[in-house]
Amino acid sequence: MSIYALATELITLKRTTRNVLNAVAPASSLDPDYQPASTSIMEVTLAGLTDPVGTVTINGTVNGGAESEVITTTTNRRYTTVKRFSALDATGGVTTSGLAGGTITVKAETEQTTDLHVGYPAGRATSTRGNWQDRLSGTHVQDRVTWLIPYTDLFTPRVGDRIVQENSGDTTDDVWEIKSVSTMPDYTRRTHWECQCVRRATT
Repeated sequence: MSIYALATELITLKRTTRNVLNAVAPASSLDPDYQPASTSIMEVTLAGLTDPVGTVTINGTVNGGAESEVITTTTNRRYTTVKRFSALDATGGVTTSGLAGGTITVKAETEQTTDLHVGYPAGRATSTRGNWQDRLSGTHVQDRVTWLIPYTDLFTPRVGDRIVQENSGDTTDDVWEIKSVSTMPDYTRRTHWECQCVRRATT
């Protein structure tokens, strides 16, 4: 049976991360992958650079106005801005000069949750038994389920991502946190991911 025949639900895949710029090779101009969730200093990490001597410039919004901060780098390590940015420029939010090899990563102080994809078809396999955990205020049930997500180049689910089941028939959408991800092949091609999940109260 085709995996698409089992994909009878629509989901939104969400990711929570501190990253503003995912690990990438240094370049003269880099566009941020995400925006900070709140006003924050920026943490710049250089890793594995063969020539880490140079500059990294953060371009964005500080106190409602356009500002930049230049960081002089000398070695592979973490650097932080003095200024607190509420947003980075969508184009050229990070620029570098003199750096070669390795990767640069930029993080904010706080996590932000972003939508990787909205309205993607997926199938929910039969839930395993619930895992009841005693709490002082009562009993909490932690339901487990396997989500089958057809393979795509648009995104790659990973541990910690949240799956929001749309139009579940409840007053609020069901939310699941991915605990493990397996890529399932069919001969020479990948057909889908199997995501083992536990239910969450919120996104």
